Amino acid sequence: LAVAPNRTMANLIKGKSLHAKGNTQEAKQALTLAAADNTQSDFAWQKAEAHLALGNLKVQGKESRIALKSFRQASQENPYFAEALSNQGVVLKDMGEPEKAMEVFKKLQKVNPSDKLVHSLLRQAEAAIAQLGPVLHATVADAHPVEQAVAAHIGEQIVEAQVLLDGRSL
Repeated sequence: LAVAPNRTMANLIKGKSLHAKGNTQEAKQALTLAAADNTQSDFAWQKAEAHLALGNLKVQGKESRIALKSFRQASQENPYFAEALSNQGVVLKDMGEPEKAMEVFKKLQKVNPSDKLVHSLLRQAEAAIAQLGPVLHATVADAHPVEQAVAAHIGEQIVEAQVLLDGRSL
């Protein structure tokens, strides 16, 4: 770091090391620097790893929205980064946005179609969406026409997800 303080990988290693030692604040600073636009990386995966590590730290700190942003940036750096996609979907589901989580898990399924964890995550999102069903049905009748269209679209997504998941086993 003394020789090249703006190297993504050096700051990523420092951040992970600090976090392992329990120095969360210093780890956050190093990982923020590692993920910054003005740091240099030799490969896109290095920057993606930095965003992932920062997102994981933010999840531990109960900063879901910021973590989600980090996971999205990681998957932009590397669209095939399965861990970033799965973490993004889990955070969305935990934030009460299972429909968006389902979209992310479908992307993840395309990246890694034989991964059993992906199938499990899809089923969890489907279950969360199903739990929202009664709430949506109770309010749709009184809703604005645009809201009714959105509710209909969500219903179509649920049916589509059920068709995709039928017959699949873990």
